[in-house]
Amino acid sequence: MSVMIEALILGIVQGITEFFPVSSTAHLILFPWFFKWGGDLDTLTFDVALHAGTLLSLVLCFWRDLVGKANSKSRLFFPVLLRSISAGVTGFFFNDHIGESLRSPYIISVSLIIVGFVMLLSERML
Repeated sequence: MSVMIEALILGIVQGITEFFPVSSTAHLILFPWFFKWGGDLDTLTFDVALHAGTLLSLVLCFWRDLVGKANSKSRLFFPVLLRSISAGVTGFFFNDHIGESLRSPYIISVSLIIVGFVMLLSERML
């Protein structure tokens, strides 16, 4: 399968799963693995590009709301900025561990199953 078709399919998967309470990144990793795609696509770089596209579309869609919040002296901007920077620093220092261990299809599958059960239990407890 050509890389362009794989990219298109992964873009559709990202668009569908991004706003559901499931990991869109997990689906981006599991989808090519499950269908045994050739691996010509650099998955980590492509995943980041897809998430950047999602961020850009959200910023463009909610630009007026974001500017309104920033102008109204909202106290949300700096905590979000601080957490984004801390996530970036964590990713920078633990990149090797994350890349090798946490992007494993088996780890991701087990994690999704566990989180699914936790969500199911928490829903029943309410």
